[in-house]
Amino acid sequence: MDGEFPADMDNIYDVIAAADYMQLALVQNRCSEYLIDNLTVSNVLVTWLCSIQYEMKTLQLQTEAFIIQNLSTLVGKDVFSELNHYQFNCLIQFCNNKTPPEVICKCLVNWVSHDEAKRETYFSQLFGHINLRSMSASRLLDMKEINLVRNSQECLTKILNTLKFRPANAASSSSKCALLLLNSSITYILAFDAKTKKWSALPKIQGKEVTVLFSQHGAYALDQDFSRIQTLDLKHSVGWSKFLYNSLQPCYENFSWTIWNDCIFVCGGKNVQASTQHKITSKVMRLYLPQHQWIDERNMRIERKHHAVANVGDKLFVMGGLSSDAKIQNSVECYDGTFWKLVSPMHEARYNFVAVVVHGQIFAVGGLAQNKENIEPCLTVERYDPSTNIWCHVASLIKRITAETPVCVHDGKIYVVFGREVDVYDTAKNNWSILVTANEVEWKAIIVKLF
Repeated sequence: MDGEFPADMDNIYDVIAAADYMQLALVQNRCSEYLIDNLTVSNVLVTWLCSIQYEMKTLQLQTEAFIIQNLSTLVGKDVFSELNHYQFNCLIQFCNNKTPPEVICKCLVNWVSHDEAKRETYFSQLFGHINLRSMSASRLLDMKEINLVRNSQECLTKILNTLKFRPANAASSSSKCALLLLNSSITYILAFDAKTKKWSALPKIQGKEVTVLFSQHGAYALDQDFSRIQTLDLKHSVGWSKFLYNSLQPCYENFSWTIWNDCIFVCGGKNVQASTQHKITSKVMRLYLPQHQWIDERNMRIERKHHAVANVGDKLFVMGGLSSDAKIQNSVECYDGTFWKLVSPMHEARYNFVAVVVHGQIFAVGGLAQNKENIEPCLTVERYDPSTNIWCHVASLIKRITAETPVCVHDGKIYVVFGREVDVYDTAKNNWSILVTANEVEWKAIIVKLF
């Protein structure tokens, strides 16, 4: 078809209907390409329904991939609530095992609650799509308290049967700080009890070159090429579980990564296999643990390495680092699962630093910064409030902190390990103090989780 494309978002679905009626395949293909290029959270569900109605397979696959990546955001849309039983069942089936089960549950509860009188009869059947075995015990216990679940004996039985096969809680209820102590063959883990100031042993990790992340439900130890992931439920497991994944290709270093929405996000870094001019990247990759492949997310706006990442609620924030022109950045980007946007920059440009979240606010701690002609340790700490989009300085560090420094958060406080010393920053009092000195802690200790 030659000439100007005769459609826009105001009439595109009418054009598709007319093209289907008159069997104009080329027009339908052009419409499909147009919609794929213009998919948004606002129009993807209508577009998906259109692709099913008119059997536009390429468009259907693209919309389903978009829905999988943005499902938690779509839950609040009117079109989502108005899906009929058949449409909602189709959506849940293609999202299942590709989206965290907690998100599937949230979708189901939201959809049924929109018209509970008519839809509650579907709840038990649709609940069967949720992969309960991939959920932690704490998440299952939380799910058990949802009113729709409590009102369904069938759903309660499924949860209780799943819980029966979980190991008993091996950890005490006191506040502990799990640290990794690395040696040449096995990673030893000690748990520090913040109340008694004593140490106890936790399960060991196999492997030499592992990096550890944590979420509120567990710890993740990843091999250098991301081909093996070991997981530990800190409250309900007595050992690490091993899973094999496709390696992340190409290989990256100096990236930042985090656990967000029960997925591992890897942001930016240096591509060690690329030519010089393309080494630093803005690429973002996501891995949902039940899957066995990495998925491309939308790239950041700025290429970065040695930056920091933090997530607050349904937003992911990337800040600082070194850009492709070797400039130290103070810029900050925010990702809502669909688009990246620049927000207020930090007061000071820094890289190789730590970012943590306390009570919904981000703390950029330490790192390295430019001082005239020299790169020197940065002792300042900045706090960012996403609700006001404002950065402010708080109490400065006494000792140098870089991205390699073990840091974690518990009960409104930031804990840092300096060799044999554990320091704490009290956000309420805005001061640093020495918590404990322990002979058992080696300088290589890495904090995994306070629980």
